[in-house]
Amino acid sequence: MLCAASGRPKSVLLLVSGQIGVFEVDAAVAATRSMLQSESNISLTLYTEYLDQDRLGPDYLESVADWYREKYKQHKPDVIIVGGASALDFLLKARRWLWRDVPIVFSTVDERVLSRVPLGKQVTGIVFYWDIKRSLAEALRLLPDTERVGVVGGPTPADRLWRDLCRQEVERAGKRLAFLDLTGLPMEALENRVATLPDHTIVFCFAIDVDAAGRVFQPSAALSIIAAASKSPIFGFDEPFLGHGIVGGWLASYPEMGRQAARLAIRILRGESATAIQIQRSTDSVLEFDWRQLRRWHIDESRLNPGAVVRYRETSTWEQNRWLILGTLTVCIIQTSLITGLLYQRRQRKRALESLDERLRFETLVADTSAILSNLPTSDIDEQIRNSLGRIARFLKADRGSLWRRTPETRNWAATHCWWAVGVDPARLSVSEDKLSGLHDALRRGAVLISRLGELSGEAKMDRYSIGHYGARSLAVAPLAVGGKNIGALVFVTMRVEGAWPDGLVQRLQMLAEIFANALARKESESAIHESEELNSAVLASLEEYVTVLDREGVILRTSPTPALNMSDNGNGPLVQIPVVGRNYLKLWGLLAGNVNSDARPVVEAVQRVLQDRKRAEVLEYQDPAAPEGRWFEIRVQHLDRPEGGAVITHHDISSRKRAEIEVRRNLDEIAHLNRLAAMGELTASVAHEINQPLTAILSNAQAARRFLSGKSSNLAEVGECLTDIIADDKRAGEVIKRLRALLKKGEFQASVVDLNEVVRDVIRLVGHDALLRNASVVFEPLEDLPAVLGDRIQLYQVALNLIVNGLAAAAEQVPSDRWLLVRTAESNNDCVELTVEDSGKGIAESDLSRVFEPFFTTKPEGLGMGLSISRSIMQAHSGRLWAENSAGGGAIFRCVLPVARNVVSTQ
Repeated sequence: MLCAASGRPKSVLLLVSGQIGVFEVDAAVAATRSMLQSESNISLTLYTEYLDQDRLGPDYLESVADWYREKYKQHKPDVIIVGGASALDFLLKARRWLWRDVPIVFSTVDERVLSRVPLGKQVTGIVFYWDIKRSLAEALRLLPDTERVGVVGGPTPADRLWRDLCRQEVERAGKRLAFLDLTGLPMEALENRVATLPDHTIVFCFAIDVDAAGRVFQPSAALSIIAAASKSPIFGFDEPFLGHGIVGGWLASYPEMGRQAARLAIRILRGESATAIQIQRSTDSVLEFDWRQLRRWHIDESRLNPGAVVRYRETSTWEQNRWLILGTLTVCIIQTSLITGLLYQRRQRKRALESLDERLRFETLVADTSAILSNLPTSDIDEQIRNSLGRIARFLKADRGSLWRRTPETRNWAATHCWWAVGVDPARLSVSEDKLSGLHDALRRGAVLISRLGELSGEAKMDRYSIGHYGARSLAVAPLAVGGKNIGALVFVTMRVEGAWPDGLVQRLQMLAEIFANALARKESESAIHESEELNSAVLASLEEYVTVLDREGVILRTSPTPALNMSDNGNGPLVQIPVVGRNYLKLWGLLAGNVNSDARPVVEAVQRVLQDRKRAEVLEYQDPAAPEGRWFEIRVQHLDRPEGGAVITHHDISSRKRAEIEVRRNLDEIAHLNRLAAMGELTASVAHEINQPLTAILSNAQAARRFLSGKSSNLAEVGECLTDIIADDKRAGEVIKRLRALLKKGEFQASVVDLNEVVRDVIRLVGHDALLRNASVVFEPLEDLPAVLGDRIQLYQVALNLIVNGLAAAAEQVPSDRWLLVRTAESNNDCVELTVEDSGKGIAESDLSRVFEPFFTTKPEGLGMGLSISRSIMQAHSGRLWAENSAGGGAIFRCVLPVARNVVSTQ
């Protein structure tokens, strides 16, 4: 393997332009990683970085380059695989100071984009070619009546490049095609544009990561939004977009390009020079179409290229019952044609004479209604709508005129404004949606329905009985819509005779419905604004927390009635005024930080970060210095998502929680101290042995010195050596007693830099005699130059002591020849160190693995069941982890993982 020659595994860095979680990006990354792992036969370490430049902008790339240089200082990659033009451009610019000599393999870069980039040495890769010309020709072959071609894209330079290339291909198409530029728009504006496109228009859509308003999207999600709103068929160039709203086209496969780039990287890892490998072109574009979109846009499959692939095909009711449906439709069409012809001949003569006069009078009535409702105060709108309904109903010779609104909660249609003629029963005020399901579906689609009861057809035919039950003989119904959303229906009904509705009534009803809908929308909008203001005030007044709303400059726009913070009492009178609307929140807190408590400075800085849009939210705790018993607040700062910016700040009193946390920590310290006392009780023999050894040595050296002095010729050199040994043994005994006193005394958490190897050696030295008594061997395999950790040395000593004593107890259950304990230290992933204690015991029952860290759970008759529970609590307080598992060869393994000193954040 290649790693044997270099002494370390080969490493590959995948640098991707997009963001994690995007389907097409993840698919390409997954394909690249899979190919590297399955076909390289090389020991590889893979790293993946997502630039996400399209969302975050280019300004942060310099700091990203510095961060990459520091991050991979000790892990320099052997090959860099770049996905996307943005990432390639970034790496080539940063190459002067970042990975200058590392080979680069790029993929998913269009050939036309690459031609504009100076690559330099040690660069190769895979280019593809979005064949706009061939895709346009395929779309025009499917839709030969096309008159306009639109291009949808984001606001980035890459989107402008594709727009210009599409414009060139449209101009070369040989037809008089109009080009529509739909790039660089906010999503709301883009939805409105595609919803109002003229007929005979097709659209080509490129990936949108961010719109002109700065809103971030997943490209597939953005495409789904656009496709749902579009009035015209959409074609694309990327295979992952199929199924999200595009009809299809010549689609590029990102996963295949990722696999091809991986193969080039493997060749470089095996010794080939990147400069000697020619840039290859991916030819894996596939002509694919979405069957559902073909049906939606009525595109005949017979027009498709014979080699085209059709996906998402469904078996329709039409395909299953084609001849039955055709026969039924034929009969219905014949019957309808005969009836329509007879009615048409009878009505045609009368309509020709009355049409002009009637149209003029109706248009005058519509104009008067519009003028009155548009300038009327909202309090008078309801009454004026009823009067206007009466005038229009009398003009149309209708017996009833009404506006109906649907209630989603009850699924009922209710009449909100009604007029009825003299001698006609009042309108029924509520009707179940189930009884008018066909009419409801027609209105939801925006259809205008004008018919006599016996002529109802299509979706409304099923409602004939229900409508007739209410006495209606003919009706005219138009949907009330605002902004494309249906909000109700305008209904005119004849009860006594079948109405003869005038010509052109569809357009007139649509005009009237629009006037009434706009009036209702204006009334509801003003009411909603008033209710919203009332609701906001009521909500703020009811909150226990103190809430403040700020503008971009920190000026208070709205606030709760009662402030939560004591910002004015230092014994010498008021220092800071209570926050009120119009005051500057930052200045108030700045004054508090300068006069009362410097801890208020982080609050000011957090609010500034959110107001400046450097962070979306901040959460921090603040202790009120004026409260005698201690008062804490959790301050949450949330960015306001609106064009003018701002922030919402919530002050929540967490004093009870903080006091409870302090009490819990105090109790845990007491229990940990008792646990240490209990452990020392179990190790009495070892402790005595540790102290007895230096004392015995002191006695022996003292006796020897006395003999030398009592001899005929005193040997002072020998006496000096004895005294030196006595001093060393005395220090050794003192160190043992010092460690025992530190372990047994109570004390607060004291964080310091701790050498974990030294802690483990001290514990092994302490339990060494106990291990001899148990006929067990303790083997320690430390990692030299192990990084230090930050924590309380006594608490970490207690964790190691608990695990090693438990391991010796477990090993004692075996025969003397198989009693051993293996202790290791090592570096773990993510800048952590690991302590492993493995014993030769019988292991832990599978049912007990999840319970061994529960308080008072023990498998030893004499145990309290608190040692492991306390040990896990100590590890969690040090931002670490402790868990247990069974060894494959028998016995149990306990693993502790702690962050190194530069990364740890203690929760004490």
